Amino acid sequence: MNKTIFNYAFITLCIVTMLTSCSKDDDNNSASASKTVTYEISGNFSMRLDVFLSSVSTTGSGSGDEEIEVTSLPWSKTIEYPDNTITVAYAVGSTELTSIPGEFITIKIKVDGVTVQERSATVNSNELLPIISISHIFKQ
Repeated sequence: MNKTIFNYAFITLCIVTMLTSCSKDDDNNSASASKTVTYEISGNFSMRLDVFLSSVSTTGSGSGDEEIEVTSLPWSKTIEYPDNTITVAYAVGSTELTSIPGEFITIKIKVDGVTVQERSATVNSNELLPIISISHIFKQ
């Protein structure tokens, strides 16, 4: 008996959650209802890079963190984020223990085609590329 009541309660909860979370009126915004963000890496660095992308929205959740392996430059990735996105960020580094001193990378964040953040790093005399990161906070 208790198991049957639990099953009905669980099914009811699932139905209520689906009906309230998939509301169509949340998607009735104009074309500016999203933010087009392009992440770019350029330079002459010849080793593998590890890229970590992240975002946070007003609901406290992100569109998901993502890890990407980049094996050649230049590289870019464009993502459409929902309008409630507050900030985007990414970090770039290399786990290669022997890189060529003097090689460099430049990372950029572009919003709607306009560069909003940019930073560079150069392989040092210890043959290491420093991890670099940049972020952008959207005006709300």
